[in-house]
Amino acid sequence: MADLTPTLLGQALESKTSNTQDGVHLVQCFVSIVLGIQSGQIADAINNLQERMQGRFEDVMMKDRSKWLKGLRWKLLIFLIIVGMVSAVLYEFLAPGTWYQYQLCKRGSIKDHTASFAFTSHDYQNPTINGIEFTWQRVKKILDLDGCEPYNAEGVHYYLNLDRCAYGERIVLDHIPQIRGPQVFAINSTCSGVFYLNKNKWSPYTSAEHITCKPTYI
Repeated sequence: MADLTPTLLGQALESKTSNTQDGVHLVQCFVSIVLGIQSGQIADAINNLQERMQGRFEDVMMKDRSKWLKGLRWKLLIFLIIVGMVSAVLYEFLAPGTWYQYQLCKRGSIKDHTASFAFTSHDYQNPTINGIEFTWQRVKKILDLDGCEPYNAEGVHYYLNLDRCAYGERIVLDHIPQIRGPQVFAINSTCSGVFYLNKNKWSPYTSAEHITCKPTYI
C-alpha cells in the first residue's frame, strides 16, 4: 500500500489539576498510529471485494449449472430408455408377424400338432404353408365359417394357416418368405392329400407336395 499518511492519536488515562495557568504536568496515556487511507484506495478495496464476490458467485453458478446438466443427461437417458421399452412393447403387441401375434394365433390349438406343405401358385411360386391343428368347430368359430361344412371323410385334420393368421389374415407377397396360401386347410387321414376351401366347398391341392404332419398319423 502506497501514500499512507501516519497519524498519531493519544488518550489520557488520568487527569491533573494545575495551580498555575502555564503549569505542565505528566499524565499516563496511550497513543496509537493510524494510517491514513485516501478515498481512492477505499474505492479500490471495495472494487477488489466486489470482484472476489463476483468470482465466487460465478463459481457457484458454474457448479450448480454443471450439476443441473449432469442431472438432465441422466433424466434424458432414462426417458429415452422408457420410450424405447414402451415402443418395443407396443410394436410387439400391435405389429403383424411378431412373436406375440404367433402365440395369439396358437391359443386353443391342439398342442404340438402341426403340418406343412408346399404348392405351386398361379404365378409359379412355391410357398411353404405352415399350419397348426384345431378342431373343426374351433376353426369354424375363429374364421367365422358358418356356411361351411367339414370335409366329408373320416379322420380328416384341420389346420389354421399360422403365418397368415399372425399377419392379420393378409397375403404378403413382398415378405421373405411370402405369406400366402389358404386361411384354413385340411389333410386326409394318411397325410397324403391337402384340401382348401373354395366358395365354401373343399377342393384338393393338385400341386401339393412335401406334406408333413406332426405327430405322424397312425
